[in-house]
Amino acid sequence: MATLSMDLRPHLTAAAEAELPLVLQLARSTALCTVKLFAYLAEIDRPSSRANLFYKSCAPSDVCAACPSVETGRDMFFDRPMSAMIWARLDVPIPAGRLSVWDLQASLPLQVDVWNAGVTVILWAIWKARNDLVFNAKTSMSSSVLRRVCDNLTLWRWRFKAVDWAPLDLLRSFIISRVS
Repeated sequence: MATLSMDLRPHLTAAAEAELPLVLQLARSTALCTVKLFAYLAEIDRPSSRANLFYKSCAPSDVCAACPSVETGRDMFFDRPMSAMIWARLDVPIPAGRLSVWDLQASLPLQVDVWNAGVTVILWAIWKARNDLVFNAKTSMSSSVLRRVCDNLTLWRWRFKAVDWAPLDLLRSFIISRVS
């Protein structure tokens, strides 16, 4: 169980204190360390999007590789046609404006930890599809991204406790049913 020593709390900035619940939630997650870091950056809207890289002077512009608009985390994960199609296929409504990925509503009854792991895997697959577009000029269809999600859920299944396998399998079966 991840905890923070009480004597460190006075030294935290207000921003760090606000992010503490998210950090502790991710620390308890069964995801791979790379995916945990990725989920944290996605949540605080700091993925390596063109907008963030341009802001850091690491990219020539903030324009997306897929369209002529600014590439932000929200745009990449939720508003792009391929991303929007993925969430629509899964019957997950995406609210307007700023949102927390942990507040996305599951379209089937699942434990919060299992659903959050599923959201993380979905975001990871969207990220990988985006990287294929940027670095390999390969466009991905929403069905292929959802297949990648199912493959990752299968590969990462052993990272979960055995009691979570049935809900994880339910999530995977649900996603497979939406691939067609």
